[in-house]
Amino acid sequence: MPNVDEVVKSQKSDGTVKSSRCKARKSERMRRTYRYAATTEDAAERRRWTFYEAVNVETKLSSIWIIGYGNPQRRDDGIGPYAVTKLREILKHREEIHFFAPHQLEPDLAFELKDAALIIFVDAAMNELRGGWEWTRVEPELRSLSYLTHHFNPAFLLGLLQSLYNENPEAWMISVQGEDFDIGEGLTKEVEDRVSEVVAEIKGFLMSNYIA
Repeated sequence: MPNVDEVVKSQKSDGTVKSSRCKARKSERMRRTYRYAATTEDAAERRRWTFYEAVNVETKLSSIWIIGYGNPQRRDDGIGPYAVTKLREILKHREEIHFFAPHQLEPDLAFELKDAALIIFVDAAMNELRGGWEWTRVEPELRSLSYLTHHFNPAFLLGLLQSLYNENPEAWMISVQGEDFDIGEGLTKEVEDRVSEVVAEIKGFLMSNYIA
């Protein structure tokens, strides 16, 4: 399970600099803001820009998406939606976390994700995985899929986010090994137990790095 922790500096009203822990990645725009704030000689202007930076950090922190996709009518292919259901039950009081469980990813989802700081995708894997599941960092890649196909993968969706909105949020793909993909409802018992462990791991990741 990955770990994220950065120190963000802010300017105090008396002109001194303090450091505080912030669970977020700073965008290039934010880094440029800090460089400007550090170089300007006008104290009022410096405070205005550092306040603008703090507002941007809070906005980013308020948008976490958990997206579990798959077809619940094909047994273990419903791993993603099942995981989302369980996580929503645990974290429904967290207003900054959004849950979504589609059958498949669609390009128009990019608009909903344009302000996301973190996206966690959960999907079933047909191949055998060591330990039963794996975390993979997702990077934007428009070349990974043709516009003519109806099936979009997370990398392609992030590519749209970057291309259309100049955004590149932190994103992880959690692939969970399935056992039975025949027509039918409900996960197999083995997979249901596996997803319960994954749900606990996702919760731990969020509690350690993004939410109190």
